[in-house]
Amino acid sequence: MKTVRQVLGNYSEEELGQLAQWWGVWDKPAGSWQQNLGALAKGIHNPIAARFAWEQLDGEARQVLHTTLTLSTADGVLRDVLYKLTSHVSGEGFEQALATLQERVLLVDEQVIAKTGRPATTATLTKVKSPTEVITKLGVPEDMTDTLALVEKEIYTPKQDRSALKLDQLLASLPADAISMISQRYSFNLYDYFSRVDTRGRLVGQLVQPEVPVFAWEQFDTSTRKLIKWLSAQGGTASMQAVRENTGYDNPTLARCIQQLENYAVAFDTFVGHERKLFVPRELLKNVKKAVELTEIVEESGPAGLVEIDTPPPLTQQGGPTALYDLATIIGTMYQQNIEPTQGGYVPKRIANKMFPLLQIKPRISSDFSGVENLTLDMLYNTASELGLVKLSQSSGATKSRYIEGPGLKEWPRKKTEGMVRSLLENWQQSRRWIDIAGADYSPYANDVYYLDYHSGRKALVSHLHACTPGRWYTLRSLLRTIKESDPYALRQKYAYTGVSGIRNAKTILAKWYQVDGEILTGLISSSLYEMGIVALGYDSTDPIQEKKPVNPVAFMVTDLGAAALSAASNEPQVEENNGEQNRTLIVQPNSELLLLQPDWPTLFSLLPFVQINQAGMASRLTLTRASFLRALSQGKNIEQFQSILQEHSQKEVPQNVSYNLADWVRSYKEVTFSQVYLIEIPGENLANEIVASGKLASFGLRRIAPCVLAAGNDTDLQALRRAFEKEGIVVHILGDIVLRDKYGMTTRW
Repeated sequence: MKTVRQVLGNYSEEELGQLAQWWGVWDKPAGSWQQNLGALAKGIHNPIAARFAWEQLDGEARQVLHTTLTLSTADGVLRDVLYKLTSHVSGEGFEQALATLQERVLLVDEQVIAKTGRPATTATLTKVKSPTEVITKLGVPEDMTDTLALVEKEIYTPKQDRSALKLDQLLASLPADAISMISQRYSFNLYDYFSRVDTRGRLVGQLVQPEVPVFAWEQFDTSTRKLIKWLSAQGGTASMQAVRENTGYDNPTLARCIQQLENYAVAFDTFVGHERKLFVPRELLKNVKKAVELTEIVEESGPAGLVEIDTPPPLTQQGGPTALYDLATIIGTMYQQNIEPTQGGYVPKRIANKMFPLLQIKPRISSDFSGVENLTLDMLYNTASELGLVKLSQSSGATKSRYIEGPGLKEWPRKKTEGMVRSLLENWQQSRRWIDIAGADYSPYANDVYYLDYHSGRKALVSHLHACTPGRWYTLRSLLRTIKESDPYALRQKYAYTGVSGIRNAKTILAKWYQVDGEILTGLISSSLYEMGIVALGYDSTDPIQEKKPVNPVAFMVTDLGAAALSAASNEPQVEENNGEQNRTLIVQPNSELLLLQPDWPTLFSLLPFVQINQAGMASRLTLTRASFLRALSQGKNIEQFQSILQEHSQKEVPQNVSYNLADWVRSYKEVTFSQVYLIEIPGENLANEIVASGKLASFGLRRIAPCVLAAGNDTDLQALRRAFEKEGIVVHILGDIVLRDKYGMTTRW
């Protein structure tokens, strides 16, 4: 016999939709049913779907299906034999029953060759000489026999009334993997380390706890909550006909509710004779009644899902990627002065206080027992370090560790803006150093901060933004509602696995979700994602800039830049295209002020080593000073490099006074180099000549600085040099303490 999927291939999309409705298949995947025949076949295989099928058949169709299952073999039953064995069904009723069963994929026919008993194919049918050589057999789809037979026993074996069974007997009828899944949903441990145990018996002992139905209630959707509350009021048992009349649910909705109830072993459906029933196991009924009596079904206004706004909010904010501008600002400052973090890893306050006015993102303020700290600058340098834009130099005896160019800085300005934002967004989702700001109405409860998982919350929020259409405004409340409905523990992944043991905390979390979790998610949007330029914010009549205290936005919009950064092609390198022509976006003024009137990252970053940055943004202002230029020279830059940048990017010729100043500054620039060397004093000039001429000592790069004095560089391996001298028969004496520098920057003494 054919399988269900093979039969479904002959149906149109409309017919498949009707079948899904009739069988109660509720979890339709994206796309059409014809593109997802496997998903529809899987839904039909569910025992709950099989009970929907039996329930909707009339008496004659049930009898024909029952007889077919009783007689059916792998090859099916002859049509005439099936008709004779259902003799109390009229001929017309038999034909109507066959039509119904075949239409609903409960019965399939197959032509076979009478002599061989093999299925007839197109090739074999062409060789048939007489119609009598081909016979028709009927049967249940081969992959549905067990499921339909399971329900058939409930109907035609009244003594096996599942609604009258004890809980342990009821669980005994379930497969082992179903028992395991129920225990996992409640986070029950059914296995003993020292000995084998009866998992079903242990599960029964866990399910009768009073907290069990309370925990299950929190996992149910509104439709299922209504159903179980009504069912408990009926004494825990009701016919499916009464359920339909009181709920008004269609087959897919009922199937979803029943599946949720069975997933948590709170209620089951079955047939008692020819009547289908929904029941709560009697051992659980008392606790279920208590649980639902103490609960209220709170329905949010409207269904969950993003809600669009037809017109933009009264006040909107779309400031661009200010976080990128601030990263450019701190990198420019790094060039112009030594940023040497303290032992705790913080930027010294005397430097930070001067830099804060240049930053555009919201201040990251931390309050603890030691006072109030502004951590904005530290957060930016930490982020730049994670992105590879800066790194800490190695400290030595004469210098402290300071921020210098990182390995990723050269490529960073070559990326398109969306590539830079994408990199920042990816880093943000996993960074432990980025600080988010909670919403304006955030109201935490005791010890709440210790259980928050910002990483999972950030990732969940980004996944929901993928569903937004760029350029369209959505209400922030609808986004929060959607997240609460689909992933209420987005910020608390541990609670998703605590099961019954965490029911009290879970109830508190859900009761205060909008005041705590919702406000944190609001803050992620209104601070970090807004500062990256991924979203624009909308406010009602209250202007957040004019208000003395913070206010939350009421709407948001994914920007075109945000959509590009959120795109799936995150692994593709995004580099500015070079069409052979240089962008001339730079204006050099006679007062040595430099202006970039539009974002031009390569030009901006090429200028940072030479100039002071006053403002980075859509328009950037920089100042060329003697101190900034001389510092660039001290870091290995030269005037030719700077002149080349000005010539390539300036809209007009560089003012003469600026060129004269550069020439004067170069002439006034003086430098010396400090280095450590090892002095080798030799008693006589003849021995010094012998050492210099020795081929075995040539590899050490010894320099003669006086007739009887040689010098070796500080990077020389002193121990190897000493052994080389001794092999030449020269005795070595060490005078005083010699500091050795190894490749790791550590120092030791001889």
